[in-house]
Amino acid sequence: MTELREIPLKPYYVYELVDPEDSIVFYIGKGTGKRALSHEVEALNSDHDKDKLTKIREILARNINNKIGVRVIGRYDTENEAFSVESTLINWVYGIDNLTNISRGRHADYMRPFENNENIVGIDIVKNAAIHGTGYLQDKIENHDRYNHMSHAEDIRDFIIEKDSTFDVDAPCYWEAGRYIAVFVNLNSNLRLIIQLTDSGANNIVFNLKPISENRVDRQKFSNYLNQYNELSVRNNESYSKLPNWENFKVKSNDLEKIFKQLTYAKNYFNSNV
Repeated sequence: MTELREIPLKPYYVYELVDPEDSIVFYIGKGTGKRALSHEVEALNSDHDKDKLTKIREILARNINNKIGVRVIGRYDTENEAFSVESTLINWVYGIDNLTNISRGRHADYMRPFENNENIVGIDIVKNAAIHGTGYLQDKIENHDRYNHMSHAEDIRDFIIEKDSTFDVDAPCYWEAGRYIAVFVNLNSNLRLIIQLTDSGANNIVFNLKPISENRVDRQKFSNYLNQYNELSVRNNESYSKLPNWENFKVKSNDLEKIFKQLTYAKNYFNSNV
């Protein structure tokens, strides 16, 4: 007699919900256990008007024998693996606009959108960040690459924009010929704040105030503007300055809340002292 044994399943899976009449996928999910089977019960026992639940009720109303299709796409050992596949299906394979999902999924900013074949900064392999300054410092740039600092800088920029979209934040670049990776935040027509990542593995951040550009006219405007603030001194041929608490200030590149707090400090400093 043949013994039937249950095959052990990996705990995490990604699944699709499908309209059985036309086989069109309308939802992508990630779950464990019976999660994929819970949506129909939720639709029947709640009055929520989410697009997913509305779609399920529409399918069930067509015919009493109709059931939504549930298709498991893959099984995974870790939740992060499942998150990655879920996001890929939502963003690249089907497209968020063609699904009833509310969210684009975890780490969606690093997923190519549906039918977008353009070059995308932060996704495509070739990544040409601007290098400002003379005497290109290859060893410094290699250190930044080793410690993944460009990715850190992109996370900083994204976090700032998410927290306050009124901040005008430039794309990260190599600064001083690669000595730093910099994220510029334009504060007003006279100055900008520069967030500089040093090339060491300590992932330290340096904050400075800079002119809008490095040309002589903008440096002079920068100097004239800061001269009205007694606490501030313009340094190194009108090229930079620091706010009072930045002299010995230390913060890591992954401490996004603390970095954002310094932006708010700078913004309020100049707004309150106009």
